[in-house]
Amino acid sequence: MMIAQPIEITDELTLTAPQKCPDDGSTMWIRQHRGRTVRTLSGALSLTLRDTECQVKGCPGEGRIYRPYEEPLLALPDSSFGLDVVLKIGSLRLREGWSFPRIHGYLREECGIPIGGMTVQYLHRDYLALIQCQAGATNGELRRQLRQQGGIL
Repeated sequence: MMIAQPIEITDELTLTAPQKCPDDGSTMWIRQHRGRTVRTLSGALSLTLRDTECQVKGCPGEGRIYRPYEEPLLALPDSSFGLDVVLKIGSLRLREGWSFPRIHGYLREECGIPIGGMTVQYLHRDYLALIQCQAGATNGELRRQLRQQGGIL
């Protein structure tokens, strides 16, 4: 049985969602605090995320929870690895032609990131999905669809 090692936090960051309601301009309230740890190439980042909510009765945004805009720039939803790790995996695989075991070894030995071999493959799949979104954004059709559905679901 493998025992999980405690994560050594190298940096802490607090991010707050928008403070003004985009619908009526009123000051929004902090709805909740969420904690999240993201492993990056430079270490483990401990995030405190402060979500906000409009409390004005009758506002179109009433009850809608807003998350910090910076959060998806650091890591994909439900991922404990930063986007820099995802981009590094994609670069090593597609540009350098490295195998998954070699990338896995590099991330563990050279970068000090405790990551599983299958996780490297899953993150490469995420990289490919991001690239497809970027490629689809050039003709405008994907962008139109995403706006219509309210983002990536």
